[in-house]
Amino acid sequence: MYKKIKQTQLSRWKMAQLITEWCYATPAAVCARKLNLSRTTVQLWYGRIREKILQLPPPPLFTGAVEVDESYFGKKPFGMKGTGMVGKVPFFGIRSRETGLVWVTTMNVEPRQETIIPIIQKMVSPGTTIYSDGFGAYAPLKSLGYKHRVVYHAHVYVTDKNVYTNGIESFWRYLRHFFRSKRTLSKNVYKQYLSEAVFRFNTRPMANLRKVVRNFLDFD
Repeated sequence: MYKKIKQTQLSRWKMAQLITEWCYATPAAVCARKLNLSRTTVQLWYGRIREKILQLPPPPLFTGAVEVDESYFGKKPFGMKGTGMVGKVPFFGIRSRETGLVWVTTMNVEPRQETIIPIIQKMVSPGTTIYSDGFGAYAPLKSLGYKHRVVYHAHVYVTDKNVYTNGIESFWRYLRHFFRSKRTLSKNVYKQYLSEAVFRFNTRPMANLRKVVRNFLDFD
């Protein structure tokens, strides 16, 4: 159960519109102008919605068939030498093929076997079919009781046996677009905004998202 938020001085119409604007990812400044509110008021309510999202419990164990993948976000700091993903923030994600729901986390270290496998064991039930790319960190999955299907992206993106990771990769595209929409988003708040992006992705369509957020704020 969520704690009820104290009544606001906003009219019911403005409160309903503010919720709708958040659902459409309207920037706080734009929302404030549209509803003739102070930006501080809009940011307060936007923040309360995000706080509720952060309070959501973890999902139940993934079962059936899932896709897993790792990705990197952020720009390499100016002047930092190195190629590829140096200086970027690593992410690891899981997506259910049956429900389409995703779960994603940021990582403090480079994705490798000793960091990825414990996450999978925590989030995915044994016996689940796991689809991944050819990253060597996933090699132990069969020995740990999972059915492991691999697509080697150096050769193909979808095999003739329906092995692919397109589902989780579609979320990475969604997340990149979401982060870009925040413009000057700092890496140190990725975790908070990642939770929001996952929540928005998992709570589609818009009518359902609006309903859930109204419930968050005890707004009938």
